[in-house]
Amino acid sequence: MTFLWHFKGSKNVYKFMKAKPVLFDQDKQFINRTSLSAPQKGDFSLKLTNLSEADNGKYTCSVPPVRNEFHNQHVRLTVKEAESPKPKIDPGNSSSIMILLLFIVLLLFLIEQVTLDVSFEGYVGGDVVLPCSHGGDTFVWEFEGSKNVYKFIEGKPVTSGQDEQFKDRATLSAPQNGNFSLKLTNLSLGDGGRYTCYVLPEFSKDVLLTVKVQPTTKPKIDPGNSSIKIGPQKTVFILIVMLILSI
Repeated sequence: MTFLWHFKGSKNVYKFMKAKPVLFDQDKQFINRTSLSAPQKGDFSLKLTNLSEADNGKYTCSVPPVRNEFHNQHVRLTVKEAESPKPKIDPGNSSSIMILLLFIVLLLFLIEQVTLDVSFEGYVGGDVVLPCSHGGDTFVWEFEGSKNVYKFIEGKPVTSGQDEQFKDRATLSAPQNGNFSLKLTNLSLGDGGRYTCYVLPEFSKDVLLTVKVQPTTKPKIDPGNSSIKIGPQKTVFILIVMLILSI
């Protein structure tokens, strides 16, 4: 069994004579990089390892037939840079991740809705009740994080330290156990802002009050043009629900 592998017609890549490899005149480019892929009778497939761009080109396998005339078979090799493997996306996992993200968005939306719901409007000269309910008998209402609006300690109101802005204008709406709702009378534009109800030792609740000037006339509503309007928050909520149901 005799065959030869050549590169570009001249370089000795691999030589096999009388069932033995002959490598003494092998080209330096291929030393320690060549072997038979499957050393079986009649199978002269060449295995090249540690490829480089210099290995690009035409390889020729020459096998002498019975009459000492070589039979040539040409193979062209193209060496490319290895592409980084693309991460496989499991459709099942991607759906789970999408549902989780939608759930987080929905949760944040609902939290925002709760915050928006604790907003009240009042008019100059009018009254308003800011709700706060929680077990306990000691609480403090503050305005904009610093002004003392109303203080209730161990079941009794404490007026010392009350800010001048709220004197004789702040009372309990319904003085019952656990109901600390604040009633403000004779509102002014300066009363608009953030109020915080602190129930000791660890509960707190923010309420946003907007004070407007009482309109002199009520706007007329045309029955023909009346319609139900859906706010942007509710529209987003509906779209999120529809998207979750479509998965």
